[in-house]
Order: sequence, then structure tokens, then C-alpha cells
Amino acid sequence: MSIWKTNLSELNMFSLRFRNRMAERRFLRTHMLDSRPVIRLGLLAGAVLYGLFGVLDVLLMHEAVEKFWIVRFGFVFPVVFGVLILTYHRSFVRCAQAGLSLAMFASGMGIIAMTVVGTPPASHWYYAGLIMVVIYCASVLRIHHVYSLIVSLILFGFYQLSAFFLNPVPYEVLLSNNFFLAMAIAVGATVNYVQEIYLRLNHLQTRLLMYEKAASERLRRKADAANNAKTEFLASMSHELRTPLNAIIGFSEIVKEEILGPLGTRRYKNYAEDIYSSGTHLLNIIGDMLDLATAEAGKLSFVECEVDVCKVVDECLRMFRVPDISHGLRISASLPPDSIVVLADPGRLRQVIINLVSNGVKFTERGGDVSVALWIDETGSCVLNVCDSGIGMAPEDLGNATQPFYRAGNPYTSGRGGTGLGLPLVQKIIQQHGGQLTIDSKPGQGTVVTMRLPPERTVVNAPRPLKLPG
Repeated sequence: MSIWKTNLSELNMFSLRFRNRMAERRFLRTHMLDSRPVIRLGLLAGAVLYGLFGVLDVLLMHEAVEKFWIVRFGFVFPVVFGVLILTYHRSFVRCAQAGLSLAMFASGMGIIAMTVVGTPPASHWYYAGLIMVVIYCASVLRIHHVYSLIVSLILFGFYQLSAFFLNPVPYEVLLSNNFFLAMAIAVGATVNYVQEIYLRLNHLQTRLLMYEKAASERLRRKADAANNAKTEFLASMSHELRTPLNAIIGFSEIVKEEILGPLGTRRYKNYAEDIYSSGTHLLNIIGDMLDLATAEAGKLSFVECEVDVCKVVDECLRMFRVPDISHGLRISASLPPDSIVVLADPGRLRQVIINLVSNGVKFTERGGDVSVALWIDETGSCVLNVCDSGIGMAPEDLGNATQPFYRAGNPYTSGRGGTGLGLPLVQKIIQQHGGQLTIDSKPGQGTVVTMRLPPERTVVNAPRPLKLPG
């Protein structure tokens, strides 16, 4: 409703012209160009109908047929067809209203001329043609409602001149004719007025939609530019940070291993180990940031080959069975007796498994369980399931779990570290392999994360399905 009122305020409600001259010129040009097919069809159909009514001349005006046909085909037709030809000229937009008004006036004057040259009482009936001309031209030819009303009133006046002086019509007949002719003018003017309002409002709304679309496109381009700048920044900074970090990690490893000789004090070695551990952790974070930025840009590199998933899972789990990493958790694997070979990037697949198991370890209390299961489902898809008995996630957190840097708003997650990059990166890697990642979790009941690779990536699978634990 507010848009409707706003659009109406742009119009002069009598003339239905836009208050802004530039907007009015733009509308007239657009409207006339878009309406040319309708106008041409209307002029052609009107001319054909006008000619067909010549049959009445033969039936009703035997002695005046020639005069009537001179009016129809010698006066009205040339004008109407002249305007029709004008619609194909490039100057039509500028003189459209004048040309269409002329066609309406010529058609109406042709009817009035027939009432003058005809013989009563048949000539009195021809006034009905004026009703058709007024309504048809006002509703079909796209004449502005002011011009249409002016032409209609002029024709009404000329009919009075004809009916009173040139070929008098009985008073009772004239009264009836005038009543119906006046109603036709009122109906034609009303239809034309309403039609003009809707055409102009539609034009305004179309312009508004075009403006909003252009604004949205500009915002989209800005967002894309900002996203590309972010990706380039992360990639650049990641590479810039990796070089000094590699040096820090390398030298700290030399110091902690005492390759060049003993340090003399145990505390120095502890410091070196802390530097090595922190540097390695920071390097992993930077690597994840770079990989995620590259994945979002759709440029994450893959080297696909046949990978034994069972072997990769076993290698990854060995890392977590070290007491310093397992934190007193029971880490188990349920693998099929035979190999499952898929077409994938082995490094990226290892990255996925390590991230998923690492999350399970991180959010599971001491004494809990983290289990990994692998099998081929009935569709031939390779399914990897990582289940933990940890703190779980609330339903409102599940939808955001794969958003970068997001961490669930659970008070128990405080102090557990993490950057919120693991799951988003895992999802990107799986998606680019054509697979799916699903998460099922409840607070206090643990989390189940499932990776599913499509059947077309399965090369060799286990001969029998795996029975899942618990």
C-alpha cells in the first residue's frame, strides 16, 4: 500500500502525467515503443471492421452507397492506414498521440458524414458507429485519456450539428442517441483513465525493480570484491607468516634436540619445546586458514588417486593413541576385513579424518570414547562415521557448526581451544569430492559426524557390510 501511494504521488491525477519531466519523456518513449505491436493490431483490426460495415451500406442505403463508400474507403481508410504506416517510422514516438488522435477523429467524422449524406430513417441508425469508435479507440489504441476525451467531445459536438441542422433527427430519437453516446464517452474515458493509471504505475514499479536489481548487483559485486580481497589477504598473509614460522620451528627443534650441543639448563630445553609446539600449532592454524580461503574461492588443489581408506584411517588413529594426545580416552576403530579403495586426494582425506577425530577428542571428557567406523552402504557410497561421547551440541548450534570461526555457545567448550576452522574446511573438502557431511548431536550425549563419498568414487569395497558399534 505504501508503494502504491508513493507511486500515485508521482502523478498529476488529472492529466496522469509524471511531475518529473524526465520521467514523463522516458515513460512516453518506453510506452510507445512497447505498445507498437498492440497499436498496429488495433489500427488494422479497426480498419477491417470499418470496411466490413460497408455491407450495411448496400443493404440500407441503396441510392447512396457510392457516397458512403467514398467516406469509408476514400477518407477514413487512407487516414487510418497512414497512421499505421507511421508506426514503422522512427519519428512515431514523438508524434504518436497526434497520429492516433487523428485516426480516432477521422473514424468518428466518417460516421457523422454518413449520417449527413444518408436518407432518413436509416441514416439515424448510423450514429451507433460513433459509440463503437469512442469505446474502441479509447481502450485499444493507447491514446492518452485527455486526448481521447477531447476528441470524443468534439465528435459529440459535430454530431449535434449534424442532427440539428444538416440532416435533422426527430427529437425523441436524438434524445435517445445522445444518452447512449454520452454513456459511451463516459465509459471510454473511464476505461482509458484507469488503463493509463495502471500502465504508468507498472512503468514506475518496473523502473523501481530495475533500480533495485542494479543496486543489488552493485552490492553483489562489492561483496565478491571484498570476499576476493579477503581470500587474497589470507593467502598472502599465510604465505608471509609461514616462512618465519618455519624458521622458528626449525631452529627450536635444533635447540630442543640439542643437535649442536647440550644447553646446560633443563629449563632452556623446556622453553625450546614450548616454542616448537606453539609454532607448529600456529603453522597448522595458518595452513587451515589458507586452505579454507582457497576452498571458498573454489581453487583448492587436489591430486586424485586410488586410496586405501582403511589404511589412512589406521595411520591417522595411531597419532591419537599416544597418551599425551588421547587424554585418557578410549579411541577405537571398526574397519572392514578387506580394503575399501576410493578415488580421492590422500592428503585431503587424511586432513578430514584428523580434523574429525581431533574434534571428538577435544570435546570428550577423560574416560570417554571416540570411535571411527568405515563401511560401504547399500548404494555403494563410502561412509566414514566418527562418534564421540562428549559434551555434544545444542540444536541451534548444528546449523552453524560448519561456518568459519563459529564455536558453539556451550559453557563447557570454554578453554578447549580451536579456531572454528576444522569443520568448515572438512565440509569444503568433502563437497569438492562430491560428497556430503552430516552432523547429529545432542547436549550431553555426544556427537556423530558422518562423511559420505558418492558411489562413483568407490573403486574396491569390502565384500560384506560392517556391523556398527553400539
